[in-house]
Amino acid sequence: ALFLCGSVWTFSSAARAIDMSAASTVRGLSFIPTVLLSVAVFHERPSAKTLIAMGLVTAAVLLLGWDAS
Repeated sequence: ALFLCGSVWTFSSAARAIDMSAASTVRGLSFIPTVLLSVAVFHERPSAKTLIAMGLVTAAVLLLGWDAS
């Protein structure tokens, strides 16, 4: 619940400070801390397939939020 509250607060702060497309890009990458915490706290080991999928999703979110102007 604390992470969700922090996520909402961070997104609303970012939306006020920067462009909404950039804020939503940052929000789209919210799965990264979740995975890092699962590895650190629960000692989970993502499979190669999961790591590749996470890399592709990260690349897609960054490309969608990239301002090419």
